[in-house]
Amino acid sequence: HPHRRQPPPRKQRQSEGCIHRPSRGVGGLPSGGSSVAAARLVWVPTSSWRKMALPLAPSILCLSLSALAVFGAWLEPPCRFSMPVPTRYTGIWSFLTFQTNVISAGYFGICVVSALVPDTLLDPCVVTGFPLAFALDLLLTPLYYGLDHFNAENVKVRRKWIQGVEIDGTRMVYPYVEVAAHLQHAPGAVVALVAALCIQASPSRVACTVGPCSYLAFYLTQTIACRVATGAWVYPVLEDVQRAAGLVGVGAFILVVCAVGAVLAWVGKALVDARLAL
Repeated sequence: HPHRRQPPPRKQRQSEGCIHRPSRGVGGLPSGGSSVAAARLVWVPTSSWRKMALPLAPSILCLSLSALAVFGAWLEPPCRFSMPVPTRYTGIWSFLTFQTNVISAGYFGICVVSALVPDTLLDPCVVTGFPLAFALDLLLTPLYYGLDHFNAENVKVRRKWIQGVEIDGTRMVYPYVEVAAHLQHAPGAVVALVAALCIQASPSRVACTVGPCSYLAFYLTQTIACRVATGAWVYPVLEDVQRAAGLVGVGAFILVVCAVGAVLAWVGKALVDARLAL
């Protein structure tokens, strides 16, 4: 009859990320000989999870550049030769550059695995870790070239190692110091922008605040602790600031750098939000 009410379609029972479907045998008939099919749990990935991962191609590109940046540290003289005093206790981990590159390589390694094996718990990790990786990578390049690379003291040090230095009767030559400097610092901004242009979901406000601020507070504490323990700053620019403005100036300088890093995490979120809204 044209006005007869049609029965509502049978709904499948759903839970987050999965659907309960009746188990059927040959020809679509219920299995087990029963008129009521037994419930069979079938995992069906939710679409929101699938959209979180960074695609495979940009993940591999960013991982390769980050790994190359980590490798660049071994083209320089060991810090026990170049800066034995400020790195006495923390070694190569004294430097924001090395920590940033290791964090970046680890993050994009997770992105590669997430792209190869989608719809896993790694997908939310890709989005949650994005603000920290983006902020550190994007901060690294301009911070280094703006404050450290052209510092007169650093220029002299690099030239000295290229020409060779006598250590315990042995002449140590590191001809690729300039190449190492660029390898470690130039890729940062590139991988940050590539990730922002390719990630498939926007991070939460909590991720943009907690991750970057926690890490920057940790590194600030480490830098000050090394200065107190060794009597020397890790970066020559901090020595210049202390001579010009004292410890108060150094504290203000470090806080400004940390604030810029925290703001960059929100810049990354804004870029992702604007791109996804197009």
